[in-house]
Amino acid sequence: MTIQPKGGFGLATLTDVPKAEMAGVGMFGGELEYALNEKLSIGAGINFDMLGYSIEDTEGIKDWYTNMNYLALPAVANFYIWKGLALKAGLQPGFLLSAKESYKLNGDKHETTVTSSFNKFDLSIPIGISFEFSRVVIDARYLLGLTKVNKEGDKTCRNSVILITTGYKFKL
Repeated sequence: MTIQPKGGFGLATLTDVPKAEMAGVGMFGGELEYALNEKLSIGAGINFDMLGYSIEDTEGIKDWYTNMNYLALPAVANFYIWKGLALKAGLQPGFLLSAKESYKLNGDKHETTVTSSFNKFDLSIPIGISFEFSRVVIDARYLLGLTKVNKEGDKTCRNSVILITTGYKFKL
């Protein structure tokens, strides 16, 4: 069994949002991993995910950025295809902690709390690959959003996230 603190960065957006672009995002957290055998392990973690999306320019509004902070609980199966190289897949429930929009209108910066515009629960499928060398783990994951995150409107907006993290495994 190992414990792995980690942190990273990536790109995120919401699907089905007109003119939405990928925005820089970050995360930090930790993961416990239990080896079932040489080829298969299971992992469970707790992360603080800072997700969001941006819209560069729309109807006079510039530099629109929506930031959504989640407490995420990933559970993944790790399939080791070569020593230190693992394919990953699982489920990741997330709980919205806060959401804010910031933008510029007529040169003035505005910031608004919009937590009530989003659903409190998000479910994603993390799919990825990791490589471990001397207990340092580099992990690349895509989070495929399954649930609608927006409360309003008839569009079904889902999180779409690419994350690259680095961590260090400590044996327990």
